[in-house]
Amino acid sequence: MNKPQRAQREGFFDEADLQPKPLEPPRPLEVEAAKPAPVPALESQPQPEAKPPPEARPPPAEPERWPLVIELRHKKLKTPEEIIERLTLREPTAGDIAKAGGNPVRIEIIEIKMDGLAHFNIVIDDKKMMALISQLSGVLVMFIETMDPRDYNSVAYRLRRFFMPEQGLW
Repeated sequence: MNKPQRAQREGFFDEADLQPKPLEPPRPLEVEAAKPAPVPALESQPQPEAKPPPEARPPPAEPERWPLVIELRHKKLKTPEEIIERLTLREPTAGDIAKAGGNPVRIEIIEIKMDGLAHFNIVIDDKKMMALISQLSGVLVMFIETMDPRDYNSVAYRLRRFFMPEQGLW
């Protein structure tokens, strides 16, 4: 006689479901043999010169000489007293960073790989950078804000490395 079938509750299996099922044999892969590339004649091509091996580390960046004098190439700054063609920036101090509201440059880590290498972006906080440029140059922020964007970025990127920690120390 047939057994009446019972409804299974969620999470329970019949013993037949737990029995191993025979595996199908794998199908052979159809692969075409690669055709060899034509070999160019060695006599007709000049031999490349051997390049010296690259240095393990690039040479250290040349230290900045203070005061920095940066020419405004795209638009001169107009203040009530004068027209500024060059910004002269004194060397920043830790107090300048605090007065500007914090470090104008931050490092955002995007990814850390299994081998320990990190991919990161260097981000400039423009409000803090403008405040610092103002403090270092003695030009009011309201005039720094009127700078041509290309001149501003030239100044900001020139100062950027000064506000980043030295690699290998952190």
